[in-house]
Amino acid sequence: MHSALGLLATEEEVELVRRAGLPVRQGLSDHLPLPDAVASVVVCNSVFPVIPREKIPASLREIRRIAKPGARIFIGEVPFVEAKDPTPQFNSRRRALSYLYREHGLRTWFGMLRRMVWWQITGQPAVIRPGTAVSFFASAEEFIEMGKTAGMEIVRHWQSDYPTTRNNYLFSIPS
Repeated sequence: MHSALGLLATEEEVELVRRAGLPVRQGLSDHLPLPDAVASVVVCNSVFPVIPREKIPASLREIRRIAKPGARIFIGEVPFVEAKDPTPQFNSRRRALSYLYREHGLRTWFGMLRRMVWWQITGQPAVIRPGTAVSFFASAEEFIEMGKTAGMEIVRHWQSDYPTTRNNYLFSIPS
């Protein structure tokens, strides 16, 4: 019998996917809502870049925990260089709002204007988090060692076609 289950970080994402009739649960990479040794294949693509570095070892151990002996584990798009902060920098509120309106439309512009007014009224500092605030990266050697420490064996790794600053990894679980 073959089956598949998707895991997503938020209940909102889960609800959207369930509407399409697909089996899915909410779970975070360092605490997967599955019993031990249930997966013969694990696919984790473009997830690790948004996991804080301190949670990577626990996430790898969780993936190892749910994998059956002999399982294959694909972990894709792990950056091997630090990402540049994509957050535009502005020297005035006017320029920031102008950029948001031009690039993202009225709704985004109004949302930021609301935040700016709130920060002004309450005296709170403006908080705009950069797009790379939580961004993991590791050399191939470092990531392979992390996988080995979690109990996985490397089968192979290769550079992604796009983006070319990321690697893909195929691990296995010893039988």
